[in-house]
Amino acid sequence: MENEHLGLYREPELYDRLFGPYGESGPQVDFYRRQIARVGEPALELACGSGRLLIPFAEAGVDIAGIDISEPMLALAREKAAQRGVEIDVVHADVRDFSLGRTFRYIFFPANAMHHLLTRQDVASCLACVRRHLAGDGRFIIGIFNPSFAILTRNPDEHFPVGEYDAPDGAGKVVVTEQNRYDSVTQVNHICYTHRWEASGDTLELRFAMRMFFPQEIEALLSHNGFVMEAVYGDYGEEPLTADSPKQLIICR
Repeated sequence: MENEHLGLYREPELYDRLFGPYGESGPQVDFYRRQIARVGEPALELACGSGRLLIPFAEAGVDIAGIDISEPMLALAREKAAQRGVEIDVVHADVRDFSLGRTFRYIFFPANAMHHLLTRQDVASCLACVRRHLAGDGRFIIGIFNPSFAILTRNPDEHFPVGEYDAPDGAGKVVVTEQNRYDSVTQVNHICYTHRWEASGDTLELRFAMRMFFPQEIEALLSHNGFVMEAVYGDYGEEPLTADSPKQLIICR
């Protein structure tokens, strides 16, 4: 996960404005809450970012820690937690190489963050760290895309809508669009988010890359690295995975 592949996370305030500062309700949060209740604590969130999930979980009394490679995102997480009077345990670390000196019954890698592991060695290094930190009766849960060929085969010169948010300076709206170029050999989707301030016309481009994992491939990668898949769902309502499912939600041990 080289820094140039993670430009999206160098602007944490804009990230939160686009995606929302907290994931306090909705199907995604409900899904992970159910899994924590089933598996138990303590919990570890990989790539916890600005604390969109971690802070509400900590606020609800969950014994949870988080790691992330982006110090700006973690700084915002600490600031947000302080504003809400919540103590959080977050560590600046790479998911491919971390050592926290403890084990967890529940480790989760949500919000498509695993797609930033661009090579097979990246995946192997991350999963080795997870194995060392996962308690014997624990579970590891991954939330990733079910790759969409409609998206991967888009015209790379065309802009597609992502969303909009209020400009931090109060000067109107910022509209976000995306372009993507998919390399079918490496299975890496190269993405550019263009933020355009409507009032001034100024733009900011944030580039990042995401490796696609197809269902049979991710099963093989997990098995090769010592994990057994217990369940796979296609959405947060725990519906079966199908060709039309938007997600792959994988529970393994």
